[in-house]
Amino acid sequence: MTEPVKVLIVDDHPMVAEGIQSILESYEDLEVVATLANGREAIDQLEMLDPDVVLMDLNMPDVGGLTATEIM
Repeated sequence: MTEPVKVLIVDDHPMVAEGIQSILESYEDLEVVATLANGREAIDQLEMLDPDVVLMDLNMPDVGGLTATEIM
């Protein structure tokens, strides 16, 4: 059996993030490693969480998705 794909969700809208997480968790081959509220949190926790895929909103407070992606 292969390891699940680790997914990090980054979105400042809790209902959106929870909805995405709920959908992804229905797939056995995906594992949501965390749901974070902004790009700064994603940058700070990226190494520890070690996701295979990051789903990130572009428009967020503090550090937006585009800036966070450039830094990552």
